[in-house]
Amino acid sequence: MTNAEGRWGACPPGELGRLGARLRGRRRRRIAVRAGGALAVLLTCLGLWTLNARPRENTFAGITCTRVMELAMAYGEGTLDPDIRTRVRSHVEQCPRCHERFKAMGLIARLLPGRWIRPAGVALDMAREAPDEHVHPPASG
Repeated sequence: MTNAEGRWGACPPGELGRLGARLRGRRRRRIAVRAGGALAVLLTCLGLWTLNARPRENTFAGITCTRVMELAMAYGEGTLDPDIRTRVRSHVEQCPRCHERFKAMGLIARLLPGRWIRPAGVALDMAREAPDEHVHPPASG
């Protein structure tokens, strides 16, 4: 410490301890800020990775992939309302994932006006087990 004449003098008792404590506090805060910034960057990257890693459900023609799969067997049987059938067909035409699923189920074997045809031997029990408000019984004839 300097006196009025510009010469060094003795520090008051505890001055060096207070100075050391202040410097240690600054160092701790600086480390905490750096660690917090690194943690924020890490969490942001993890969040973005998680969002991109999750499969997203597509919505085409106003209908989701999940709903299309629920209606797949009724579609194959030809028991859907015309409006719903058109929306399902439009979704399947636009959605690569649902198109592949319908193809694997044999519902895209041949395209006839108004409905997909399923090959012989494909089970139709799914539509009967989970009836839906848009599913109508097949026309008897």
